[in-house]
This record gives sequence, C-alpha cells and structure tokens, in this order.
Amino acid sequence: MHKIDLSKFRYHALIVILLWLLSFIPLYAQSAQSDRVWVFFTQKSAVVPVSFPEETLARRSVRGDMQKSSRFNLPVDQAYIEEVKSTGATLRVVSRWLNAVSIDADQAVLASIGRLPYVNRISHVSAY
Repeated sequence: MHKIDLSKFRYHALIVILLWLLSFIPLYAQSAQSDRVWVFFTQKSAVVPVSFPEETLARRSVRGDMQKSSRFNLPVDQAYIEEVKSTGATLRVVSRWLNAVSIDADQAVLASIGRLPYVNRISHVSAY
C-alpha cells in the first residue's frame, strides 16, 4: 500500500474547498447588482418642431405618409430624463416611440423613481 502524505492531502483538500466556495461569489454579486428596467412616462414633452433628415422625408413620400410629425416623433421630456438620472440610475436608452427610458438601478432607486408624479409604470427589460 502507498502511504498518503497527510499534509499534501490537506493542502489539496483546502484548495478544492476554497475554489468551490469562490464559485458562489458571482451568485451573491449578481443579487446585489442593479436591475434593468423601462420607465414609462405619462406625457410627452411640449410640442416642438421636429426636423427630419432628407432620407426620412424621401421614404415617407414613397410610402405616401407625408405627415410631418406624430406623437411618436415628439421627444421624451428632458426634465423627466434628468430627474430620473439624478436619482442615481444609469441611463441606457431613450425611446421616443415608447415615451420611456431604459435604466439600470437598484431597488431603492426604483422605488424613488416609481413615486415620481409623471412615471406611468416600471417594467423589467425582458431580454438583453
């Protein structure tokens, strides 16, 4: 029979246990990370003239849709965006069509954003 060097065995066992424990760190770090959400607003900003590039106007003329502007073309109110950013949220995307912003924020920040008077709803980003 071979003799097992007990000190080497303990050393290797300790390394294996430490590596196994370290494998759980990403799970805990992930739970502390922020959530990616869409924040939908109640109203668009005041009517402002929207200028379109020539390509857009040409495409619309081919489709027969020469309406210069619609509610979807109006920008998201910049004051809404700035106040959401001032809560500590990280801005990802601004969508005129959805009248919303996509942000990264933790639960405490999301709770404060949800209390803003012009926030319609908050939804998690379904895929990213």
